[in-house]
Amino acid sequence: RIAGPADAPLVAAQGRAAFLEAFASAYSQDEAAAYLRATYGPGLQDGEVADPAVDLLLAEDALGVVGHLKLGPCTLPVAAAADAREVKRFYLLARAHGTGLASALLEEAKALARRRGAAALCLSCWTGNARALAFYQRAGFTVVGSNRFAMGDRIDDDHVLQLRL
Repeated sequence: RIAGPADAPLVAAQGRAAFLEAFASAYSQDEAAAYLRATYGPGLQDGEVADPAVDLLLAEDALGVVGHLKLGPCTLPVAAAADAREVKRFYLLARAHGTGLASALLEEAKALARRRGAAALCLSCWTGNARALAFYQRAGFTVVGSNRFAMGDRIDDDHVLQLRL
């Protein structure tokens, strides 16, 4: 479902938890803390929910929000399609892996992108995230370039992927 104003704190909590599950061992505590402040700090999700250029989707199970996907205008500095929408964040708690929720979120993102007139989805994914890269490739995304992503003082290499809709 699409997130509403009351969902902003839930998105922030779920995003922080999913990020730490996936990446706590890959980054220092300081790097992770800085990212979490910049991405899920107080009030940030309120702004995202209110932004008319952003679609913020939620996936839930019986225990609450287990995933979210943030979709917005494509701002990646590579040769992605000019008419693309960007998957800016896509985080699922580990308990939801293998349940089909990731595919359901992606299908809804594709439908929303089409309704906004996009002919493609693009995203940036860390080259070290084998699970996510395999998921995107199974979904039909192809690598169209590369991007650098700053995580504190560390610079990671990302693949830029695109899916024609």
